[in-house]
Amino acid sequence: MKMNDLNKGFSLMETLIWVGIVGIFVGLVGVSGVTFMNKAKVRGATQEMKIYTMALLDYYQTEGDYPGADSGLKVLLDEQYVTKTDFKDPWKTAYEYVIHDDGLGFSITSFGADKKPGGTGLNKDIIVSSNNEDDSLDD
Repeated sequence: MKMNDLNKGFSLMETLIWVGIVGIFVGLVGVSGVTFMNKAKVRGATQEMKIYTMALLDYYQTEGDYPGADSGLKVLLDEQYVTKTDFKDPWKTAYEYVIHDDGLGFSITSFGADKKPGGTGLNKDIIVSSNNEDDSLDD
């Protein structure tokens, strides 16, 4: 056997090093991709709730009051203020629509990734209110 035949290809050590480097790279890209997707969901929920807020303000201008809590956001679809048929956030949880006690305002809430009230980070509630309070995550 010639010496050149033995030196063809990669050694086991070289292969393991390359597999390790590729694994680290894939891990880093995967983590930043998940973070990017989660931030996109927060932005998407916030923008969607702002659209519902504008539709509710239009409804108020036309009807003289806000839809009742029992009819919720669905009345916006029935009255053709919006076209989206499900009122769920990017985590597939229904938005919470609450009319303020004085009847002069409302808030729309997404409970975030954990789907529960409260939380921090990506689990933080996102609240958009008729008085322009926006409690979404900071960029």
